[in-house]
Amino acid sequence: MDEICKKFFVPFPKEIKDNSISLFYADPPWHYKGGKNRGEVKEYDCLSTETLEALKIHINRVAAKDSVLAMWTTGPKMQEACELIDKWDFRYKTVLFVWEKLYKNEKPIKGLGHYTRSATEFILLAGRGHITKFVCDRNMSQVQEVVRSDRHSEKPHLFADLLVQLFGDVPRLELFARTQKKGWFCWGNQIECQTIEHWLTSKTDDSSIPKGKNKRKHKHKTEGSSKKR
Repeated sequence: MDEICKKFFVPFPKEIKDNSISLFYADPPWHYKGGKNRGEVKEYDCLSTETLEALKIHINRVAAKDSVLAMWTTGPKMQEACELIDKWDFRYKTVLFVWEKLYKNEKPIKGLGHYTRSATEFILLAGRGHITKFVCDRNMSQVQEVVRSDRHSEKPHLFADLLVQLFGDVPRLELFARTQKKGWFCWGNQIECQTIEHWLTSKTDDSSIPKGKNKRKHKHKTEGSSKKR
């Protein structure tokens, strides 16, 4: 196993009880062709599909019989994301959220792409067992317009908040986390292993929240400027 794998493949925190996690939130560090020249290699370690699939052993230990998986992906990685969902023993349901990225001036981003200029990323919803029982809010918009962070590939904290609003205050684990979040168990090689008390009391890191107009249309605290439609 190479050094990158060694940094990631440590067991989940022992404070997480077996079969206790009802909500998984994952942002896999996908490996792209030509990755040596891409920002993700500079900002974080990318993992092969085979390495990502090997996480199944840890997920199976902590996953509740009825559990939700919300997984980030991009257009080019849609098929791989669906395959990984299946390898982790979840079943694909739908596209839960579409993140329409905005510049700090709240204008739509014009990204890169081989065919059209990409400006969106997606959260796919998957589940084990019966997950509709968790749904607390059936009026939530699928498309969320949110200002992009200056930190490469970092996802807005808004989406973690929306997941809790949607599925409730259930035991939850973020995979490949880059910051600690209050109320979440967090696992990843960019954060230090902490005690359960840290996870339950730590404040969300807002150091990378984009500065600009803050149109917080959600009742709960969210990151950056957001719109929904």
